[in-house]
Amino acid sequence: MKIFTIDESTKNPLELTQVKGHLWKAPQEVEALAKNGKLWHLIGWHDSKQFGFYHKRKAVTINLREVEIVSINYMTRAKGKGWVALEVKYHDNVGVYPILESKTYKKEALEWCMEKIEVLQEAIGLEIEVNNYGHDC
Repeated sequence: MKIFTIDESTKNPLELTQVKGHLWKAPQEVEALAKNGKLWHLIGWHDSKQFGFYHKRKAVTINLREVEIVSINYMTRAKGKGWVALEVKYHDNVGVYPILESKTYKKEALEWCMEKIEVLQEAIGLEIEVNNYGHDC
């Protein structure tokens, strides 16, 4: 298992979303590392079967076999709030679910994602697409 501390900042602009239908617990090695670290550290990990994140006592673990695409998706503000999210798209059109998200578009959230894209890819073990969905009008 490979474990990464993705962000040690107390001002991470994204929140960890516990993806519906997936394990909301981290492996023991990650839990142990988190207990020795700071509550606000964002930790990511992957092995040959799964990947996940741990942040502020919340965790999500995702089965790699179910994942078609991991992407950073965003929509800028127009009439609505927009959004920024690291999302997983599952095979067989099961759906797209956010893992890390800002429920409103914030420039700092998108900048954080773009600055962290390489370490996020390492932590997940997959390449990440970036999709701009334009304005939310």
